[in-house]
Amino acid sequence: MIKPSLLIATLLSAVASEVAAQSVSTTGNSDYIFCADRPDRPEIVENMPFREAHRGILIQRMYSANALTAVVENDDCSCETRFPAWDDTVEQYLELYAGIEDRHEILALTSGFTRSINDLRKLARPICVEVGNW
Repeated sequence: MIKPSLLIATLLSAVASEVAAQSVSTTGNSDYIFCADRPDRPEIVENMPFREAHRGILIQRMYSANALTAVVENDDCSCETRFPAWDDTVEQYLELYAGIEDRHEILALTSGFTRSINDLRKLARPICVEVGNW
């Protein structure tokens, strides 16, 4: 029998890989097909200890959800809208979620943001395809 925590970790890893494929260079040298000048992930995400990786994934989901929300709300998929600076997302994380100690609560929040991303992606994709930023 697979333990629920192992199943959740595997599922989160698969989702993270799919989301990363849209926003991270595969060679690590910023050779993106579009929006080559994307901001680097912040130190808080890059230097997150492995045991706290669930927090880093939450921050990344928050960033994606915030960016896609801006694309849809502004009907704009410029590179600045699709890949904004991370500052607002990091500030939001620190204010609202950094103090949460319960790992399961963080995972539940991450799942909520992932659902939002999936819903927003359907709305943002046509806007971004039109300008070549998908």
